[in-house]
Amino acid sequence: MDRPIQTAVVAAAAPRARRELPDLLADAGVRLLRMEQDGLRAWDAVMDLRPNLLVADAELPWMDGPALARRALGTLALPSRPAVLLLRWPEFVLPRRSELEALGARILDKPLEPEGFRAAVEALRHSPPDFSAGELRRADALLSALGVPPHPGRECLKYAALICATDDGARRALCRRVYPTAGELAGLSAGQAERAMRHVIGRAWQSDKFDNQYRIFADTVDATRGQPTCGEMISRLADILRSEG
Repeated sequence: MDRPIQTAVVAAAAPRARRELPDLLADAGVRLLRMEQDGLRAWDAVMDLRPNLLVADAELPWMDGPALARRALGTLALPSRPAVLLLRWPEFVLPRRSELEALGARILDKPLEPEGFRAAVEALRHSPPDFSAGELRRADALLSALGVPPHPGRECLKYAALICATDDGARRALCRRVYPTAGELAGLSAGQAERAMRHVIGRAWQSDKFDNQYRIFADTVDATRGQPTCGEMISRLADILRSEG
């Protein structure tokens, strides 16, 4: 599932970066929504404008680039989590770099070159989504509460729910975007993922977790079917994960 990286917010304090980045973004096919000189204002812009991409200098006043990246990649409060590109001079040591990369941030050394910048944006477009250990644990706990058994379909449900929790627009493209990506993360094709999810939902609704199922789904499921569809299950799980995040 390629990320739709079409708009960006930039956090850059250095005059050179502020001059270069608008042209670099345009060359990569990304529209600049706003450029800010400190991390706090950049975060406000991300919350207000919901860009697909956040480009941030590592060295920023008020909130530095790594802290800004962690906030953008570690929250489910946004309807769509942006991809993050961090810029740094090679001599600048990024604190907790491995954590940033595990969250999905891409790190690009300065000085910036058009080819390298464009390649970094393309890599973010084609990279699979990354989820924190805490997000994966919350999704697993929710599936266990519903009686979803260990099975590849459970893994697909977990990834599909997290994808939709971090990108609200993905719900409108389950077959085209969500099932292929969830299947890829679980080692299945899109068709296999959908069948596996249907299977484990059926198994769950035969378990003894009906109190939790009713509490979570109540009357949102068609009584004549008795169990949610894959889409209904994913959407409800995504809503809960976002509210908890």
